[in-house]
Formats: sequence, structure tokens, C-alpha cells
Amino acid sequence: MAQELVLPNKSDVSLKTFLIDILKKIGSIYVRRDQWSEAATHYAQLLEYHPTAEIYMNIGLIDIKRENFKNGIENLRKASELAKAAGDLSILTIVTKYIESYSRKLN
Repeated sequence: MAQELVLPNKSDVSLKTFLIDILKKIGSIYVRRDQWSEAATHYAQLLEYHPTAEIYMNIGLIDIKRENFKNGIENLRKASELAKAAGDLSILTIVTKYIESYSRKLN
């Protein structure tokens, strides 16, 4: 009996990539305009499609800008874990610096 090979629909993959790019760009526009709530909303939506160290880092930094230090540090720690797993030293360096800095402010 022959088995059918089911390949992913290319248009679904490219639509997801397109959506991720759009959400990142909109989020970064809100960051540049200091519209932190709107930026947080767009980056939170990105977690559904693209939960990476970079996204958690951005959410953590936005939380810190909004003076929500506890959530900010939690998101930066998630970013740190993902960066370690991915071997992303640049993000790991950034989030480590912020975690150390803002952890002292909470204590």
C-alpha cells in the first residue's frame, strides 16, 4: 500500500513569516515613539508565532520602561534561558546586564 507524503503548505509558511515581520516592525515603531503599551501588545502577539530570546528580551525591556520591573526581569530571564539554549551570546550578554542591574533595584 502506497503512503502519501504530505508537505507543508508553502503559502502558510510564508504567511506566518510575513506576519512575524509585520508584528516586529509595528512593535519597533511603537518603541521608537515611546508608546510602550502598544509595543507590548504587538510583541506579546509575536510570542504566539515566534517565541524567541529576542522577543522575550524586547518584552522584558518594554516592561522595564513601563516600570513593571518584576515582569521585566522574568521576561529577561526567559530570554536568557532561550539565548543559552540557542547559543546566542549577544542577547545573553544584553539580558544578563539588565537582569543584574534591575535585580539590584528590586532588592
